[in-house]
Amino acid sequence: MCVLLAGMLCASAQEAMLPRSLDPPPIAVSPQDGFNLEVVDQITPHYVKLASPAHNWFAGTFTDLPTDKGVTIGLSMAGNDTRGNAADVKKWVGLVPVMTYADPTQYETYEWFIKDQDGRWVSGDPFKQGEARFAGTGKVPDQMVIPEEVAEQFLSADGQYWQAWREVDHAEAVPGINVFRITQRFAYPTATVAMRVPYTYRFFQEFIQRLQTAKIAGVEIDLIGRTTPWFRKQHAIRTREPASIFWGYPANRAGDCR
Repeated sequence: MCVLLAGMLCASAQEAMLPRSLDPPPIAVSPQDGFNLEVVDQITPHYVKLASPAHNWFAGTFTDLPTDKGVTIGLSMAGNDTRGNAADVKKWVGLVPVMTYADPTQYETYEWFIKDQDGRWVSGDPFKQGEARFAGTGKVPDQMVIPEEVAEQFLSADGQYWQAWREVDHAEAVPGINVFRITQRFAYPTATVAMRVPYTYRFFQEFIQRLQTAKIAGVEIDLIGRTTPWFRKQHAIRTREPASIFWGYPANRAGDCR
């Protein structure tokens, strides 16, 4: 049996009636580059309110997560409207967010691997060349961003693709109360959850720096301006033959990973 608390999150009646001293510690969200989730300390430890309308996307790094049981986190869009554009979870019906235990601020967290015909894991990082591209022949690639004991959770169903992001165990949109719920049993008390794999400003700047260092023929980079109010750099990347650094990228396959 569930009790709807403040129209935001479904929690068990038993948990809701626990003495304050027995309440589990509240989940917290650590600030990250470009992420838009904000914790509101009210009603339940697992109630999370979106800090922005998040009409198309959300992301947050959660800390103090329970690891002894599954947890349902509710993301409320109530009241998050922009210039008459109502924030509505209906657009998320049927969608499943992704999660990772890797550090979302690190460039390597976004590296993917695919097995070649010889059973070797090959990195999708375009800046790795020669033997540096290969990451072993084990069930999962040799990598340092996901702990070894849970690395297989991020392997695709066919065993041929690996990345540090996987779909959460369960997700559902509840349009009637404008809430999106994520249910997950976490292996560690810190994890990042996002509607899709983030593409942050910090990652892009690291990519630009590596691209400039590589000095690849056929690739030119222009600084075309800065954003306001944060004055972030805006770049344009121009490619021409024989540039091939971006070719061969598979579509994001986080949805294949369990």
